[in-house]
Amino acid sequence: MLKIVHINTVASTHNSVGRLIQELAKYERLQGNEVYIVAGYGQPGDSDLVMESRWEYLMNVAMARFCDCDGWGLKYPTRRLCKWLWSIKPDIIHIHNIHGYYLNLPLLADCLIQLNVRTILTLHDWWMVTGHCACIPVNNERCYWENGCKGCKVKLSDHYPATFYKGDTATRRLIKMKLLLRLPNLTVVIPNRLLKQHFDQALANAINTIYIPNGTDIASFCRYSVDSVSDTPHCIKVLAIATQWTHNKNIDALISLSEALPSDMLLTIVGNVNKKIPPNVRHIPSVHNRPLLAELYKWADVVVNPSFSEGFGMVPAEALTLGTPVIVNKASGTDSIITDKDGFAIDCNDTQLLIQKIRQATLLQPVSKFYLDDMTNAYHQLYAES
Repeated sequence: MLKIVHINTVASTHNSVGRLIQELAKYERLQGNEVYIVAGYGQPGDSDLVMESRWEYLMNVAMARFCDCDGWGLKYPTRRLCKWLWSIKPDIIHIHNIHGYYLNLPLLADCLIQLNVRTILTLHDWWMVTGHCACIPVNNERCYWENGCKGCKVKLSDHYPATFYKGDTATRRLIKMKLLLRLPNLTVVIPNRLLKQHFDQALANAINTIYIPNGTDIASFCRYSVDSVSDTPHCIKVLAIATQWTHNKNIDALISLSEALPSDMLLTIVGNVNKKIPPNVRHIPSVHNRPLLAELYKWADVVVNPSFSEGFGMVPAEALTLGTPVIVNKASGTDSIITDKDGFAIDCNDTQLLIQKIRQATLLQPVSKFYLDDMTNAYHQLYAES
């Protein structure tokens, strides 16, 4: 029997990474393993340990805003975590998102070295391999890809984790790389082929990396009525989904699409939007009900994911698994999970091209599937390795 600990910002199933962790924990418990979940903050019922209090969270947020030190936050919560880890002595520590205003990375690294425990790190986004950003900033790819974040010109107050103070991004990136190289028995899991390619290049293949794509729980996608959106005339139904339509999610591409939307197309945007939605667009507030999400995916003829950068891309993965073709932004990382039978990777800011590809996508029959069982089995095999 293995004793496994998951560590993440949150453990709630309303969060995509939190949901993934809960599914992994459920599967491993069924295999007879002992699993614990640690959350930086959130409801105690979602995890076995909540690291920080509300005021500590707010202190970490303030420090990150004014000192650009997310991942180098207050030491007290991480010390509590380390003390707790020593008390249970796990066989495997599986770390997910380190950023998110809760963790002191150097302290945790020292603890893992002293414990000499097997460590798995899943990169759900780009934070670990950049000097600051969780997602590659728009029109700033050269800063990371060619110069290691040297001379970064990005306004970091606009990019999560937001900060008003811009430190030395190149040095911060180098520190992260060195911390990873210090960890014993480390395996890095990367669900994004593009990210894996650049991570391996950045560390000259010095760390063992594995590609495991995220999976979708089809069983939770049962029948649900979507009468609120199904009473539509015959048209091409275009769907775009995000929890929060931030700048990186590229809501501007959808606004431009709406302005040129042909009469035989209906655009539905799901998620919180901080811009005015045009009257010819249907808007549904953020949806956490997975059966409803499934019906929306199946209702749509095409799913558009215009995001500039993704750690994996659960929206297109879920759409493809349910048989709906997708259109994604090229070079976003999401384009690595689709084939020419699944959809298209294009410049989604080219509105006329986007409209053309939407029409072509309706003729496709997707072949790529991302099943939960495939993901949990892959992680189970990784955990079982000696």
